Amino acid sequence: MGSVYSAPFVDVCNEGIIQWGEKKTMSEVNPSDRLNLGVSVHHLSTVFADRVKKAPVPGHHGPKKVYDIVESVICSTGKDTVCSRDGRKGSAYVDAIDAKDVGPATHMLSYTWGYTVQSIISSLSKFCEDNK
Repeated sequence: MGSVYSAPFVDVCNEGIIQWGEKKTMSEVNPSDRLNLGVSVHHLSTVFADRVKKAPVPGHHGPKKVYDIVESVICSTGKDTVCSRDGRKGSAYVDAIDAKDVGPATHMLSYTWGYTVQSIISSLSKFCEDNK
């Protein structure tokens, strides 16, 4: 399956961690190895979806779009976390969540901020279901 990773690897479609090589915590992983990390679909469909559901969007009714929750959910999650790449306060979402939900990205999703969060999550979940 290509390269061997010493960092925890999370299969994009599963919630479990598959260890390749030496077990390390995410804080022990070399910052250059963290450039291609991704968030698991399991995290998106559970923890992230719950955060989106609870996020207040004044004057908004109906499905939330990415631009509705970028500040209240995505940016706020990493605002107090030290970035593993530059050592400054304020990290990417992937650096601020539980390490069990993070691993080397295996797929890239192209989307716009105008998509509903639910459509993105359901598309990824369907992809995983179809590709078990």
